Amino acid sequence: MIEAIELENIQNIKSAIIEPHPRFNIIVGTSDHGKSAIIRGAKFAIRNDSDIDLINWDAKRGEGCSVAIQFDDGFIVRFKSKSKNYYTTSVTEGTLEAFRKGLPEDVESVTRMNDINIKSQDDPYLFFQKSPGEVARMLNKAVGNEAIDIYFKRVDKIISDTKRRKASIEEDIEENQKNYDLLGWVNRANEDIEKVQKLFDSVDAKKSKIEELKTIIDVITENEEILDEIKDWLTVENIFLSVKSKLDKYLELKSKFEELNGILKKYYAFLEKQKALKDVLEMEDDAKHVLSLIKNVTENKQRIVQIKNALKHIESLSGRSEMLRIRAKKLKERYNQTLIEIEICPICGQSTRGLKGG
Repeated sequence: MIEAIELENIQNIKSAIIEPHPRFNIIVGTSDHGKSAIIRGAKFAIRNDSDIDLINWDAKRGEGCSVAIQFDDGFIVRFKSKSKNYYTTSVTEGTLEAFRKGLPEDVESVTRMNDINIKSQDDPYLFFQKSPGEVARMLNKAVGNEAIDIYFKRVDKIISDTKRRKASIEEDIEENQKNYDLLGWVNRANEDIEKVQKLFDSVDAKKSKIEELKTIIDVITENEEILDEIKDWLTVENIFLSVKSKLDKYLELKSKFEELNGILKKYYAFLEKQKALKDVLEMEDDAKHVLSLIKNVTENKQRIVQIKNALKHIESLSGRSEMLRIRAKKLKERYNQTLIEIEICPICGQSTRGLKGG
């Protein structure tokens, strides 16, 4: 329902606001006082219908015309000028542009009106100049029956198409059933093949499990042999680890000792250069470092003595078992061989370098 119409620059109407009666309205007046302009403005806004220029005859250059209509549940605004042409509605954001004769759907959703709702004095009388069929269609359209007729036509078409498809499908089913009956032996053969395949799969699975069990048995046997060897070593494990730790320290000391010998060589060479250059002050830091290394050598000798004592302790433990004695003897031989290889006397702990061949 229309609650108000506002017209701006519509033909001879500069500005006007009309609040129509909710049930019935009659516009009367002398000629050329805006009766038709009101109808044209309403059609211009509601149906986008205007065959003439509606802009006010006294409007300034560049001005346009507009019609705003307030409904009970929304509004529309129609504006047109030489450069602009758009709608604004309560259901859209911004303006609706780029249209010509057609009516935007958003506008029609607000107005819910058509050409039947707006008639001017020049329009033919409703129903009296139409055929009975046209009148029936118009009435059906007015009360919404047109949509129902269209819906039923579509339903009838869907039912008809469905029946044809159903008959075709039934024929296909009947033919397929005949073919299925002829090929019944294929289904039975497939069932037998599936049973045989399941048996093969079962056999393969059992073979795989047997292989896994064999692998597990091999691993268990191998682990038992390793455990037997480990048991033989458990009795001397602590002693061996202690000797190994001391041997590692000795090898570290040997490396430091060799580093010290290298430094000493450099030191002696530097002493010769010092005598030539007579620069005693530049030797001070190296001399301190050499003294520190000499001190480390002394400490290393003490550690060698500790290692010898540990070996003697190992020999004292040889009475526990023949196996321990044999292993301790091997360790001692390995130790003596190591001392010989690194050129250290196993008796006194002194370097044997330069004594070979005597």
